[in-house]
Amino acid sequence: MGYNIEVSIDLLRHTNISEVKKEIADNALDHECNYYYYLYEMDGCSKIPRNHCIMVINFGDEHIFNCAEFLKIIKKMKNLHIECIYEDDIVCKLIYASQYYQTTIEKDKAIKYNKFKRERSLSDNEKIILEQVSKKVNSATTFAPSPLTSSASPLTSAPLCTRCSAIPFRCKFCG
Repeated sequence: MGYNIEVSIDLLRHTNISEVKKEIADNALDHECNYYYYLYEMDGCSKIPRNHCIMVINFGDEHIFNCAEFLKIIKKMKNLHIECIYEDDIVCKLIYASQYYQTTIEKDKAIKYNKFKRERSLSDNEKIILEQVSKKVNSATTFAPSPLTSSASPLTSAPLCTRCSAIPFRCKFCG
């Protein structure tokens, strides 16, 4: 089980797609993703042509904080969009879907997702992920370490690492 994140890269807005894909892949691997792969969507029949590379990144449940940090980095990158996030189990459970993604799926599925979104109760992992997706890019809020290491509440005033913006005692680069 784990969480899949679909990141959309607009091929028309990036001059060197290989560099962008490498940067995303390096960030995903630095944050301990299980695997990643690429899909390509080309559609010239609609009013707005679509030429996108969709990168699907999988994180395991044990790396949920790394997944949230990865989402924070992706949100800061220009011309990238998080299309959807879903729990990858026997049956896929859509946790987040962008407005654009909702227009591309079947109408009854979009209605079902919106109804589910209003009525659901979130797990702790889903709260951590959705907190990063729904935040504004300039937000400086950080989150607490794993409940296994401490039962502290979310930290907002702790100094952040200058390299990775993590709380220093959780930073894997600076110790």
